[in-house]
Amino acid sequence: KPFLRGINAEYGGIMPEHPEVYRYSTIINKECKGQTFTHYHSAQNKKFPALTLPSHFTISAKTRGKELCLYVRDLKGIVSTTLCINHGLVGGWSWHSDTSKKGLLDFYSESGMVLSYVDPLNLGNSKISDFDGNRSPDPVFDYHAFYRNIYNCRQNAAFNKEICAIMLDQKYFNGIGNYLRAEILYRAGVSPFIKARELFHNLDPVPPDDGSITPNSDKGSVLLYLCKAVPLLVINNPELNKYGSPQEKAAFKKWLMIYEKGKKTKDSTGRPIHFAENQMIVHLPDPPPTLPTEPSFAEASPVPLKPKIPIPEFREIKTEYLNSGSEISNMSPLVSEPVGTWSSDSGSVLRSNQDLWPPLDSMSNGWISPNQFDLICSMDLD
Repeated sequence: KPFLRGINAEYGGIMPEHPEVYRYSTIINKECKGQTFTHYHSAQNKKFPALTLPSHFTISAKTRGKELCLYVRDLKGIVSTTLCINHGLVGGWSWHSDTSKKGLLDFYSESGMVLSYVDPLNLGNSKISDFDGNRSPDPVFDYHAFYRNIYNCRQNAAFNKEICAIMLDQKYFNGIGNYLRAEILYRAGVSPFIKARELFHNLDPVPPDDGSITPNSDKGSVLLYLCKAVPLLVINNPELNKYGSPQEKAAFKKWLMIYEKGKKTKDSTGRPIHFAENQMIVHLPDPPPTLPTEPSFAEASPVPLKPKIPIPEFREIKTEYLNSGSEISNMSPLVSEPVGTWSSDSGSVLRSNQDLWPPLDSMSNGWISPNQFDLICSMDLD
């Protein structure tokens, strides 16, 4: 306990939050690019079960909030296993050449390098699946879906809690932990103890653009915007690293505006919250931070990507929409022009002159029929 308290006080919390988990994925993708792996070691317990992997495989990673998914592909590029990792309190990754060291999970490459998941307290866990569907969309990389989820759920009973309590609920604020919560609330000028329902009562159904957020904007919108912007400030500045060198740790501690610097009490769940007596001033980043452009992030998803298609309301559409020769570049807004070829960001393509089309819907064995295409064309999938 003294060890944990010392780390917590000095470095702004020891649990990896959104920026730290995202950095894990960028390191994994950078180091594993071009590497071929031949075998693995696992603790083979309830938290880290045995895996069935190809004899030769590659590894890539992608994150959503606090979760990290490893995608194991055979040498043809087909995903054979998806492993979702929860890092617990101190879990992290190591890229090294010491094959005598054993983590809870180790992948051995032909080059002699090893990718290891290390967790001294053994509080992390894994499951053979994709991201947890009970967690919210990513507040940084899927911001509009994250915003809409809050808007749609703001009447739920959970929002009767104070905002500082619900911000640690990963069902709504995936990736937000102790230091991000304190920093976001302080920079939004929002009291930690206001009820979430009250804060989001007048929330606009449409997420505002980054450039339209001002200190005079609705406080609920400002807070949700900062759930994207504050993690990006850390992600985009490599010097802000609470797990890094002494200089990086010092820079991170200096960057914190309120965490471990303001007043401290406990929220309704018994967790510590740091705040100022009257935190009403809005601190917006200027200029607004931008998303990172590492190609590894876009390339890490399984291919082909098969998005889940929600059950839509039935809407009337015209059969002449299936004329050939026209193209739709994305899935929104509602189809209103002739359609011949449709392509999504995942690369799936639909052609009206074929009886069976390439994979889109994971239901029906990865194929959709022309009738299903009619239905999809009538949906607003934005």
